[in-house]
Amino acid sequence: MRTLVDIPEEHLEELKRIGKAEKLTRAEMVRRAVTAYIGEWDEGGRQEKRKAFVRDAEAAWAEYQETGFHITLDEALGWMDTWGTEAETKTPACHK
Repeated sequence: MRTLVDIPEEHLEELKRIGKAEKLTRAEMVRRAVTAYIGEWDEGGRQEKRKAFVRDAEAAWAEYQETGFHITLDEALGWMDTWGTEAETKTPACHK
């Protein structure tokens, strides 16, 4: 299917340069750009992962506000320093 796309004037020279360097037509570059953009929004794409991350962070913040349970930065860093060593420790226990 053909679709007309208005490309801002300031991008045309850059598209020509990239097309020449990559040996791609403008049509192929637009197809690739649209495919990449849609891929960001597909389930499991970058935008969906970002939304899930924000939801998880908001839920964690709400739980902390409700319960007060946490670990300190020093506890987290000390625990992470043991990762991959023979002295690797378990996750620190949450406390108030």
